[in-house]
Amino acid sequence: MATHLKVAIIQLYAEPVNPAKNYERAEAFIRQAAAQGAQLAVLPEYHLSGWAPERPGFVATSRVAADYLARYRALARELRVAIVPGTILEPVDEEGGGGGGAGAAEGEGDGGKGSGKGSGMLITAYFIGPDGAVLARYRKKNLWHPERAHLVPDAASPHAAFDTPWGFRAGMLVCWDLAFPEAFRELVADGARVIVVPSFWLGSEGPSPDMDNSNNNYDNRSDSNDNKGSGHVTIATTAATERLFVESTCVARAFENTAAIVYVNAGAPPGLAEGAVDGQGYEYLGASQVAIPLQGALGKMGPPEGVNVVDIDFSVLDQAEAAYKVREDIAREGWHYVRTQSVGGTTKPE
Repeated sequence: MATHLKVAIIQLYAEPVNPAKNYERAEAFIRQAAAQGAQLAVLPEYHLSGWAPERPGFVATSRVAADYLARYRALARELRVAIVPGTILEPVDEEGGGGGGAGAAEGEGDGGKGSGKGSGMLITAYFIGPDGAVLARYRKKNLWHPERAHLVPDAASPHAAFDTPWGFRAGMLVCWDLAFPEAFRELVADGARVIVVPSFWLGSEGPSPDMDNSNNNYDNRSDSNDNKGSGHVTIATTAATERLFVESTCVARAFENTAAIVYVNAGAPPGLAEGAVDGQGYEYLGASQVAIPLQGALGKMGPPEGVNVVDIDFSVLDQAEAAYKVREDIAREGWHYVRTQSVGGTTKPE
């Protein structure tokens, strides 16, 4: 088993509904990461399409999913680098599965069972090995509220870990899945030591037909003696609260699971000042990082796009497990949460 893994967190800005340009820039970042010795390169959620469901052509980006998956597989083979190409939108066929030929891990061939029927799209993360093989596919289960009018969740399939070429097991989640500790615990119960989380997490949702942001319940006044103890929650900006959510949760998930959490968020467009919004009204958080127990957030990024290569030292994960014995407890006969814990698709009996 590998003792170290060099991971490139690629915080990319996705130009709305421009997959060709976004792929070109993603490829350039991956080549940069490979030149810095990265063994695994991870991109953000919606990195090809952006999040622009109201724009003409957004749905059409799902119909080129197979083409871009093939291009990433060829790039992985060329560079001998594993790639998680963020997420890729895929069409739902009439049976409820993914279309376009961008199927499951090689040999899986389930056509997207468990996704449920619907007219929307699937949002899929792939793990491509350094030989170009698709080692795993994960379809997002926990959709953020504005996504629900456009996407179909894969609610029925279990969270499952998978083997990697470096001798450890890994898992994948997507964005809002971060808020659900049960998802991480299922992956850890199935042996995952590294959990990759592509994300498109904003400081504010911006104008959208799916969510009205004209009102909020926050008291944005600066803290003072006049309002201390008044019951108001004083928050500087929405972006500050979302950053706190992401940064706190990534580190908490690392500690409570003695795992490395590779969180890769969307980046702000070049030249956008911190705190400003882009043409869609979006304010970007960044906060991409590799969260490690005992060490916290490594390589954490601000809002601008860019690449950081972070070294995961598995001996630190071993030290954390020796101290906290999380995995030892999960594996113990009669563990008191087994009544609700699903492992590898099979729910353990009480």
